[in-house]
Amino acid sequence: MQEDLPYWLKVLAALSTPAIAVLGLTIAWAQWATARSKLVLDLHDQRVQAHAAFQGPIGEVLRSGGCTTKIYFEYCLAAHGARFLFGDDVVHFLDQTGQTLNRLSYATTMLHGDKLEGDEHSKHVKLSFDCITKISGFWTEFDRLALPYMLMDQKLPWSPRRLLGGK
Repeated sequence: MQEDLPYWLKVLAALSTPAIAVLGLTIAWAQWATARSKLVLDLHDQRVQAHAAFQGPIGEVLRSGGCTTKIYFEYCLAAHGARFLFGDDVVHFLDQTGQTLNRLSYATTMLHGDKLEGDEHSKHVKLSFDCITKISGFWTEFDRLALPYMLMDQKLPWSPRRLLGGK
């Protein structure tokens, strides 16, 4: 029966299998690229939420000039969530800021709790001032460190645009 078909139809039948395979590969690549783009977008959204989670505790510390245990706990929760979304540089900065908040919480408690006098009072006022000074630069440093993670500049390795010489 195949012998009755014209030559061009035989060639078309022979080429249909590779054409279907190429079409399948193209569809699979497009699905992979879409899934990867969604992953990048979801990761960006989670990083923006982690960034926003610090507004509450850091803002309250800067407004009040002190730190309570509740604020410190809120900060620790935000830092723990950010630990898995950013690199070691950001995590190290967040840990250092957490230690500073802990010292500020201690100084705040000491200044508001017992009646301190003389050198002891001055010591805690200086500690509080030093901690607030460090924390006042939180947003500048955190934004500088977090920016590379927020850019969404991941590129597709084999996009048609890149294969044709585009960026």
